[in-house]
Amino acid sequence: MRNKLSILLFFLLILTSFQVFAGKSQYIWLSVDPTNRVASGQVGSIRGTTNIYESISCRVVSGPNVVLCEAITSLNNQFSCQAPYTTNLGLAVSAIKSSSYIYFKWDANKVCTDLIVINSSMYPHMVP
Repeated sequence: MRNKLSILLFFLLILTSFQVFAGKSQYIWLSVDPTNRVASGQVGSIRGTTNIYESISCRVVSGPNVVLCEAITSLNNQFSCQAPYTTNLGLAVSAIKSSSYIYFKWDANKVCTDLIVINSSMYPHMVP
């Protein structure tokens, strides 16, 4: 009996010494709606997929001084838009991290009309 109690205490000690991670976690995969001209997804979730094509990104291109956003689907279809650089768009792009959620819209001329970047602890970081 005493031996069983010692073993039980030993395992309880080991179990309580591990760090516990808690909190909400949300994976948001790539979504592209060509009809409504919308693309969105969470960078870390998309990078973690086994598909070799899927990606979402926005960047500032200094030559023509534009913001360029693009999404590439699992079938290697590319959807992109660009807009003249503004301070607000530049700030949104600079906020993108490996755990960011990106949402962008474009018009019929492939001009970016909306860009939303959300950084949250519930989004997973990008895994190589």
